[in-house]
Amino acid sequence: MARSAAGLRLQASASPSNPVSERAIVTITASMTNNGAPVSGALCIATVTFRTATVRQPEGGARTGANGVATFQVDGQGATYNVFVPVDVTCTSAAGSATARTGFTPARAR
Repeated sequence: MARSAAGLRLQASASPSNPVSERAIVTITASMTNNGAPVSGALCIATVTFRTATVRQPEGGARTGANGVATFQVDGQGATYNVFVPVDVTCTSAAGSATARTGFTPARAR
């Protein structure tokens, strides 16, 4: 569940949730609402916490559309197998900010 200002709600998801590490490009989807209405134009950025480093992606952030949804990719290539990689997405709009956690667990190629 999101941490947010009153009325703001943020949901985040990662796909695939178990990418093969050598090709770990993960799509993050963030959906922001304010009292149930989509929030357009919010700036979203993800803090990706790997075992050995923390990065912010995507460069410059991504903005929510008229439907309140922002979709962007994070690069998890080379992440440690079978170790959950948390992705904290923060979206900021004129109404305030909200943060939600999602993530992925890289799998070894078979």
